[in-house]
Amino acid sequence: MGEKALLLVNGDGAITLPDAARRALQLEPGTQVECEVVDSTIILRKAEELPVEDAWLYQPESVARLTQAAQRARRGRRWRVTETFLQDLAAMAEAAHTAGQDLSPEALAAALAAAERSGEVERVESDSSPSASR
Repeated sequence: MGEKALLLVNGDGAITLPDAARRALQLEPGTQVECEVVDSTIILRKAEELPVEDAWLYQPESVARLTQAAQRARRGRRWRVTETFLQDLAAMAEAAHTAGQDLSPEALAAALAAAERSGEVERVESDSSPSASR
């Protein structure tokens, strides 16, 4: 677009975006727009929608599990895994998603134990030195 327009803030604090701006960003009624203030500049951008298949990641229980995993990793609990294990894990997660479920911690633990027995996964012991955490 590259054009400037003078906008008026009404009594409710609302502004009307020019047609050209709405068309350029494909802003339909009800579209969410992010507003950011940087120094003395207001930046408006079309909000990105979260894909439905990624919504599980932002659920409180998923955030808690990821936080626990990060804490364990910082304490030195680490695993070396094969590409096959990661592909199997992705397939398990996809199957759970298709069934309208989350991949349960129990199912993940069972898959990890089985993969450890088969050699697809091994625990990696680390010390607390800075080079060990890289």
